[in-house]
Amino acid sequence: MDSVEELRKKLNHPDEAERIYTVHDIMDNNITELLPDLVEKLITDESIAVKDAIVEALKNMDISSIYERLFELFSSPDAYLRNAAVEIFASSSDKEGAVAFLASKLDHSNKEVRKLILDSLVGLGTPSALMAIRASLYDSSKNVQITAVEYLGKLRDKESLPELIELFKKDPEPMLRVSILHALREIKEGFKIKDIIEMVLPEKKVTEENIIFLPELMKLVADLGEKDDIMYLLEIVKYDPVYAYDLIDFLIKICQRFPELKKLEQIHNIYQYIKDDPTVEEGLKTYLSEGCFNGGN
Repeated sequence: MDSVEELRKKLNHPDEAERIYTVHDIMDNNITELLPDLVEKLITDESIAVKDAIVEALKNMDISSIYERLFELFSSPDAYLRNAAVEIFASSSDKEGAVAFLASKLDHSNKEVRKLILDSLVGLGTPSALMAIRASLYDSSKNVQITAVEYLGKLRDKESLPELIELFKKDPEPMLRVSILHALREIKEGFKIKDIIEMVLPEKKVTEENIIFLPELMKLVADLGEKDDIMYLLEIVKYDPVYAYDLIDFLIKICQRFPELKKLEQIHNIYQYIKDDPTVEEGLKTYLSEGCFNGGN
């Protein structure tokens, strides 16, 4: 095998294939002494093939000695380098060490960097990573908060349910609240559907303020609700062209899950409104008719 100095020289060989072979040699022999050189080459090399080889090498080596240097890439103007750093951190063999390092950076002044930290943490997926992501529910940036909510849903973190529900109640930001409803749908259990309906639609009314949440709420109820939950929502929801397409999906899903609901007067009334609405595509009307009424009226 070549010496460290020979390998360092070959990383700058004019031939692309030779540089790639050298990267593979460094990875296969776990030559951690050359980790800083690999990072510098990742930044400076003009070949995407070489860059990709370096990313793969760093994902398969112990990178704990270069955490700080890799973290600097989160602030790079180059999207490739930012994404590469996320991939490398997320693949770290020392998961707990990587989580501890990244969590210590969650107070970074740049909100985009804080989001990239979450992108890495969700890839690591450990219990301690979950705890770090939960901490970002209270970030000063709405975008970071929304990302944290999305990742807690993706990881089906039931422990975060009380915080997610409380955040929905207290924070008026519409997109954050929509993301919370989506996260609940992914988490699937640990809460009562009727409680969520009442939280989203207080006083059993659809208003200008809460109508934005109705599509996600209907998906949640259609996917996870029991028949009583569905009946409860149907008592509240009236036809509105604003969410006609979401309503069609909702009706078809609940008819598939509970065929006996096809006989409900509320569903027939909504279908009639949709059927008479000229703004709804005929294909969707047929889709709803076949999905809920076997093609009948």
